[in-house]
Amino acid sequence: NKRSISLDPDALVSHHTLRTFHKQLLDGCGVLSPLSSYGNAIYHYIVKTFAVRNGCRHSSSDIEGFGRTLCSLCGEVKAVLQREPRHGSVVSPCYVFGDLHGNFLDLFYFLDNLISFQDLRYTPHRFLFLGDYVDRGEFSVEVLAYLFAMKVLAPEKVLLLRGNHEDTLVSGDISGYGNNSFRAQCQNLFGHALGEELWHRASETFAYLPLTANIDGRIFCTHGGIPRYRGGVDDRLHILSRSDFPAFESFFQVPEEDTAYMRMCRQMAMDTCWADPAEDESTLDKWGFGANPRGSGVIVFGSVAVDHFLLNNNFEYIFRAHQEKSDGLKLSKSARVFTIFSTSAYVGHENGAGVVLVADGKIRLIIKSADDTARTPVVAEEEEDKDEEEEEKEAEIEAEEREEKKNEKMRKSSRLVR
Repeated sequence: NKRSISLDPDALVSHHTLRTFHKQLLDGCGVLSPLSSYGNAIYHYIVKTFAVRNGCRHSSSDIEGFGRTLCSLCGEVKAVLQREPRHGSVVSPCYVFGDLHGNFLDLFYFLDNLISFQDLRYTPHRFLFLGDYVDRGEFSVEVLAYLFAMKVLAPEKVLLLRGNHEDTLVSGDISGYGNNSFRAQCQNLFGHALGEELWHRASETFAYLPLTANIDGRIFCTHGGIPRYRGGVDDRLHILSRSDFPAFESFFQVPEEDTAYMRMCRQMAMDTCWADPAEDESTLDKWGFGANPRGSGVIVFGSVAVDHFLLNNNFEYIFRAHQEKSDGLKLSKSARVFTIFSTSAYVGHENGAGVVLVADGKIRLIIKSADDTARTPVVAEEEEDKDEEEEEKEAEIEAEEREEKKNEKMRKSSRLVR
């Protein structure tokens, strides 16, 4: 079955033209993609104004318009998510991001390098995000805005999964996270009324984020881990993929009228967002699951659970996030479980950030160390030019040294002959 290919009437395919438009973006002429008015406006503002022109600061004159447009964008994203499958499918090549936790600098650093000409239409790769976009970091609102704009501008290229922080009881926990709470940041940036409206609109949208996805039908992706199993027919993936899988704003608030099906789905959602690989497998049950030190109702999963799930669903690997790792990546369970963490200097630590690339039948890791500065495109280009000049000078010096050694050998050889 061959897929038809047509010319995009809005496409600009000249390399020179793309370079020109990218420069215009930086100079203030806007972003290319015209697909969504709210998405386009937010993407334009976040990339050009907030990140590049203002150095990750807001002008007071922009704040209210940004907040109201972002509220409207939440509605657009929700509508897109409601039309999509509950279990997403992505084809490679694909970049996979773990926890972001409000770290806009790292997100912009990666996407500035990975999105061709800052326009998703010219980027052949897909982008899969594993959740935990908000809380703990300084820029939860801006991270959300960037990702939501990407989602509506290129819904087929961007897949956003739900993490345990995309939950009203977690992202709204001001007493626990203080000013690093997503809810507090909404209020501090936009004022109480508009901030509360945005937090509620975002929370409604979070409820429709899918919990799981796959890459090429070979890699199972989720935020935390695989849901528990108690024997019998293994229909966990089927249930997670059902179109009537409920949309929960919180996994913790259980209404009295919940049906048995709702309670089962709530527990499966909780497991996918909160589970961890077991460090010690000695206390696990025969299916490979056990209690998690994180708290009541949270599980860990071991090698037996991984073997069973992968075999029954024809997967080879599990990609998950949910835990800080020193270089942004850790392999466990005989290198079948990949933990990806995409925010460096997490809560003051010295960890690096990692992004995984799945392409050409291979899995590769991109690492940003904690002391790498997230640069805007203009600064990055200047530094690249400087690096090229230094490399040319070093090459000239090396060539001169080689020539001098060659001449010295010839002189010695000449003396021996004489």
